[in-house]
Amino acid sequence: MSNDETPLSDVQFLTVAEVAAIMRVSKMTVYRFVHSGELEAIRVGRSFRVPEQAVNQYLAESNRSIPVRIYLAIGDNPGLIDVAVLDLLDAYGFQVEHLGAAMIGSWFREFLVHTKDSAPSARLQLTTLASAIELARLDRRRSEIDLNQAEVVARLLKALGTESDALIQIGSVLIVKADNKIIVRNLSQTELEYFNQNPALFRDPEKALQTLQRYSKDYPPSAAVSG
Repeated sequence: MSNDETPLSDVQFLTVAEVAAIMRVSKMTVYRFVHSGELEAIRVGRSFRVPEQAVNQYLAESNRSIPVRIYLAIGDNPGLIDVAVLDLLDAYGFQVEHLGAAMIGSWFREFLVHTKDSAPSARLQLTTLASAIELARLDRRRSEIDLNQAEVVARLLKALGTESDALIQIGSVLIVKADNKIIVRNLSQTELEYFNQNPALFRDPEKALQTLQRYSKDYPPSAAVSG
């Protein structure tokens, strides 16, 4: 064992319920983090235990800058969607670091954002955001999503109605419109790495949609176990 390695007997382990309370998310969200490999955990029977240090590291890494990309195939009225995305970011506690210039042809813009000092971590906000968009897409609403956040999500989805094909990335959250279908996905680390290695996908909603559908087929969601 190296000098920097903590003896197993000194590691503080947390239950899924305790992690959920620290992160201010549901137990189901913690299970998703564990199953996707984003959060280190060990299995004890049918339960999971998460090292406290893993939670602290996860939250620290969550506050780094995250990329935002907007691609519109038509782009006749990009301002409507551009403003809707910026309003969405503000409502979910993100602040723009540098707003890149738009590229005209179709329409494409990319920039970086980070969480405001008073906001929860970026990963937690992105998880909440993906859930809110998916519920709004299905015309449903969850009580813990506040009214302002619900309204900005609804405005963005309405603005996307003017576009044939579009793709919006906010960190790990990907919103794809192609073939009159909207897909929302909070990408796993593996999926995010694949998209980053193939940046052309951010400008090709149809291929991006096919990629998401292939991942959904190859890697179905894991069933939650008790914690």
